[in-house]
Amino acid sequence: MKICIFGKITGEPRPQYHFKFSTAEARLKARGHKVINPVRQNEPLNMQEFTYEDNMHLCYAYIDICDAVYMLEGWENSPGARALHEYALNSAKELNYESVERGRKGD
Repeated sequence: MKICIFGKITGEPRPQYHFKFSTAEARLKARGHKVINPVRQNEPLNMQEFTYEDNMHLCYAYIDICDAVYMLEGWENSPGARALHEYALNSAKELNYESVERGRKGD
């Protein structure tokens, strides 16, 4: 299955969100999934030249080509992640939540 990871990035320290996204990517790949990690995928785009909105457009495209979306804990605290969640929901994509995997309610 092709899965895209989303979570809170804006306002988070770069090492923290890199760690969270990379850990989730490794866990999903270990289960045999093909994973799109937007932190890694979009990193080559210099944020001085490409805007937040440009990156969001890419994330919508990632949802379009994936079978499922994996929401990291705390996604609810990110306007961008909430918008992507809503888009995935309206696109009838399978939604998975890190917080549910860890035994917490997250949706």
